[in-house]
Amino acid sequence: MGAAMDTRLRADTAAPAHWVDLAASDTALVIAILLAVVVLAVLALGLRRRGITRRAGTFECCLRAPGSRRFALAIARYTDDRLECFRWFSLSYRPRCVLDRSEVTVTRTRRAVGREASLLGAADVLVLEFTTADGTAAMALGASALTGFMAWIEAAPPRPFVS
Repeated sequence: MGAAMDTRLRADTAAPAHWVDLAASDTALVIAILLAVVVLAVLALGLRRRGITRRAGTFECCLRAPGSRRFALAIARYTDDRLECFRWFSLSYRPRCVLDRSEVTVTRTRRAVGREASLLGAADVLVLEFTTADGTAAMALGASALTGFMAWIEAAPPRPFVS
């Protein structure tokens, strides 16, 4: 008797045919909305990147900001006395890290090795380690970007002499 009752309950609670059509159209609508959101996000990232790199003096790098243990993909942009670093995968137009040229002291330059090289994805990546007022940081970049960064650092006006 229990099995017959269960069958009858299932038959009574089955969804009408027009509900199944409605569920399929709802699923298609949800998928279309999600696809539109993804396309808009990719478009927004592209427009943001174009807005940041529109001016001269930008380069791609991986930055390990002061206080961080991980490298993050970044777009760096030179200004007169600052280097602004923007996260690659962000919609914000505000820089994640700003380096003041007068506070940057290069401590060492080296080739990326071991796990670091595989994470950064290229064999010819150089890692520039430096200190700022906020602490120790590092930037992984190509040889031409490193040359530009070092020239920017060296072109700074002389620091005032304090005795």
